Amino acid sequence: MVSQPPEELRRKVEGRTYRTIEAKKAKVERVLHRLARDHDKIRSLAG
Repeated sequence: MVSQPPEELRRKVEGRTYRTIEAKKAKVERVLHRLARDHDKIRSLAG
């Protein structure tokens, strides 16, 4: 488990109001799945 959320995930999720914790968790899952499919983005984020 990662102790600090990756900045890209934080940028996409934090600062918004979600109706429920489940809605926020669903958004996190969507962002993670999108990132997992985008190898070029992962490489650019990793440096």
